[in-house]
Amino acid sequence: MKPHLLIAPWKGDKRYTAIAKRAAQLKKAGQNNEAIVVAIRAEFGVPFEPQRLRDTPQPFAVFGSIGVGADIEPPALQQLELALRLPIAVRGALMPDAHPGYALPIGGVFAAHNAVSPSMVGVDIGCRMHLSIFDEDVDQFARNRVALLGDLRATTVFGAGGARKRPADHDILDDARWQLTSQLRGLHDKAINQLGTSGSATTSPSWLSARHCCQTRLAVLCRSASAAC
Repeated sequence: MKPHLLIAPWKGDKRYTAIAKRAAQLKKAGQNNEAIVVAIRAEFGVPFEPQRLRDTPQPFAVFGSIGVGADIEPPALQQLELALRLPIAVRGALMPDAHPGYALPIGGVFAAHNAVSPSMVGVDIGCRMHLSIFDEDVDQFARNRVALLGDLRATTVFGAGGARKRPADHDILDDARWQLTSQLRGLHDKAINQLGTSGSATTSPSWLSARHCCQTRLAVLCRSASAAC
């Protein structure tokens, strides 16, 4: 049998070229097929065997209702169920604002066993919902609504395509590490525009009244689906 057929189980291994070279050397030295395979296993280890998806997803919790017009979009549930069929999956969850992402729904939670999955962290590093409760009553906000909204617009940015009117000023922007790679250099201008904002994707603030410590207080709920700094 030709050497490349003997080492077929190692195809896909990043050391395949070295494995093929070694198998050819052993063949040329007069080793039989069985001896070649034994030697390759001893030097390079057993071939990697891809793991299969589970037939059913691991346990998960859902915080909210699922359906068209409900809290959670059905495709987000399907995406989480697929992710939880991975061999590394332990359990998961869907938050009330979950919607489809890339490897995992945005608003999805994935617990893995002895593994790290960068793709499940995703690109929306700053994606969040944040509730701020102020020591102000709702009536006072109503009286100063225009001025307060003006302050909000003047100090941050919401919405697709949003960017600062003035460049951000922070020591992190002067860090020499921005020049280490072309990718970082290309992101520097974006960081200048987005630092301290709610990013440039789907973002929105909502003014609410919140019951806190037996009192009704003013609250602002901000949702950002962007990798804002």
